[in-house]
Amino acid sequence: MAMENPFTSENNNIIATPSVMERTDPLYLHPAECAHPLVINTKLSGIENYLEWKRQMEIAICSRRKVGFLTGGVKKPVNDPLKEATWETCNSLLINWIHQNVEKSIKKSVLYTKTAKEIWDYLQRQFSVSNGARKFRLNKELEDLEQGEKDICEYFTELSILWQNLEQMCDWPPVTQEVAAMFQHEEAQRRNYKTNEKVVVDNSAFYVGSGSGLKEKDPNMSFCTACKKKGHVRENCWRIVGYPADHPVSIRFPEKSVENKSRSGPQATNQGNYQGSGAKQYRTANRSTEIFDLVHVDIWGPYRKETRTKHKYFLTLVDDHSRATWVYLMHNKFEAAKLLMLFYKFIETQFSKTIKILRSDNALELTEGDNKEFLLSKGIWHQTTCVDRPQQIGVVERKHKHLLEISRAIRFSSDLPLSFWGDCVLTAAFLINRLPTPLLRNKTPYEMLFNKVPNYDRIRVFGCLAMVYNPVRDKDKFIPRGIPCIFIGYPLSQKGYKVYDIIQKKAFVSRDVKFHETVFPCKIKNFAQFIPSLHSGKYHQPEGSPVVNTIAEFVDPEMHTEE
Repeated sequence: MAMENPFTSENNNIIATPSVMERTDPLYLHPAECAHPLVINTKLSGIENYLEWKRQMEIAICSRRKVGFLTGGVKKPVNDPLKEATWETCNSLLINWIHQNVEKSIKKSVLYTKTAKEIWDYLQRQFSVSNGARKFRLNKELEDLEQGEKDICEYFTELSILWQNLEQMCDWPPVTQEVAAMFQHEEAQRRNYKTNEKVVVDNSAFYVGSGSGLKEKDPNMSFCTACKKKGHVRENCWRIVGYPADHPVSIRFPEKSVENKSRSGPQATNQGNYQGSGAKQYRTANRSTEIFDLVHVDIWGPYRKETRTKHKYFLTLVDDHSRATWVYLMHNKFEAAKLLMLFYKFIETQFSKTIKILRSDNALELTEGDNKEFLLSKGIWHQTTCVDRPQQIGVVERKHKHLLEISRAIRFSSDLPLSFWGDCVLTAAFLINRLPTPLLRNKTPYEMLFNKVPNYDRIRVFGCLAMVYNPVRDKDKFIPRGIPCIFIGYPLSQKGYKVYDIIQKKAFVSRDVKFHETVFPCKIKNFAQFIPSLHSGKYHQPEGSPVVNTIAEFVDPEMHTEE
């Protein structure tokens, strides 16, 4: 039977006019739908891309309100020749859309099928097969998928496609948009460090193992019944077989060394890593043989309270041989790369040495961008830790612990406000470099670095009262000549002392200082009566200012609310 064309001149007005047929009616045909073909990005080629093709077709057809022809929701009208002709036109239009978006071989198999629903059901039976082989293939693709050079968006899209395909066949976890957003944020941060030219170095041909090498942690660690620690057995425990000769315990207690132990069992060797021992993986038998052969570096922060100079981080560098420590305060962690370059120039000029190995964690500030290019240009081997293994940079991690312990002690003893924590850390580093340690056979890091004993004449009690000579010439011969200050550290490039003016609230360096090492201004109540200069014409408390009980409260009024 010949099918009427509803778009002839006599029927065109009836079908296309919204007054006769509503636009929301599935049978309504817009002239543009016949004039422009429906083409999607994916052509159906087989079982591999059926789900992706099906989803795209559903979206495209649903946007034209014709999805009911595929699901059977729009039945062929009866006893109404006009609507029946319109239905046949819509059905033919959907068949044409399907033919346009499948491969030729598939098109031939459905060429003589009469309705769009029959074609749709046939393709679903043919290609939507949920079997074990397909599940295995999808899982294998998911397992083998790697990000490589792709960005987060492209990589996440490929993951989403595999997850959605698996969702059709089994219960699979939904796509976690929050995780994708988190990784995209991380990638955006990484882009801040990327340079125009990409340099990739991956060469282990000239690898030379050092005594400070890393030892991989065994997840199935045994347990020692002697020291109650994991990682070794009783027969190999140092408490049983003795400690290596250069271990701190052997230095302090020679009777506990390997040489003085006669117990049977495997002996701890003094070459390379301690094999079969109770040491943690960052414990090594030998330090570097020369200064700056190996430098450990790490960033601490951010701290919740800024220093008085608005710093929130500090960078720590530790020489493996001498255990000398350098600390740099930082406003943000991105300053680390620049400081490392300046540190390299410093040791190159002052010690005529170069860094051979730099060991750190995987912080972006140290592994990407300018710092990465600088290390490669200088031939410095950059060693990084495994994920979640801070033990592998145990030297600098323990140094942080030592720095913070001393910093807390000197701040508590002086009762300084929390905003002075930066001065506490710098002073702690100054003191640690001049303290003898059993690890260096009771030598100081300063002595290992400069081959001479440090001078202790400059050492003063941190946070004590320091009366600084006032160089200001004044006609009044009876005003105080001393400025009440707090001693807060040692300057790097000046032969003097760093002090903090209590009244003017500023730090400066002076060599004309008289210390009162048993007096701590921040602990004194009614300090206005204790220091007569506060009542002079030059220093006075402003009228209407709140009553202040201690100097610490005067120096930092927010210290009580912050702490």
